[in-house]
Amino acid sequence: MKKQERALIISLIIFLLSFYLLLMDGGVGGDGISYYKVAQSIIFNRALYVDGEGIPGIGGKMYLPYGIAYSIVMIPFYLWGLFVSKFLPFINQERIVMFSVSTINSFISTFLALALYSFSRKLGSSIRNAMIIVAVYVFTTMSWSYAKTTFCEPLNSLFILSGVLSLYNYRLEQKKPKLFFAGV
Repeated sequence: MKKQERALIISLIIFLLSFYLLLMDGGVGGDGISYYKVAQSIIFNRALYVDGEGIPGIGGKMYLPYGIAYSIVMIPFYLWGLFVSKFLPFINQERIVMFSVSTINSFISTFLALALYSFSRKLGSSIRNAMIIVAVYVFTTMSWSYAKTTFCEPLNSLFILSGVLSLYNYRLEQKKPKLFFAGV
């Protein structure tokens, strides 16, 4: 990768992250609340059960019927919110943590666009065409809408595209670690 393309990618990351962060809602809603509760339980209880709603499980504890990947990815955002809240004692801690967690899809959507750019380049697109593909994805699909929410679809999309990219890289390079990353 040339120095000029590397600078373009850094600019793309800064632009997309700024774009998504400026347009986000700043709240956790829908299924995001459930993922948030599981992340909270992992941090404070070192467990996957939650208080209140859910499906009864081992020992009568309640578990939510969702996967844990999104909750695990949420943990650094939750911890960042806790850290920032220490410097803002005059604002409700829970509000700061929820705001921090609500930025998750802005980051994921940015990485998804970057993965799309990378895959386009691997398939032989020029830098210009890869940028056009990213622009079409960002501005004409549900990406914009999902980046403002705490739904898990952007993470699922990132995992799928990353897996396909890893398989394609394996096909080109025949290195087994690429297969491992496709499975992860």
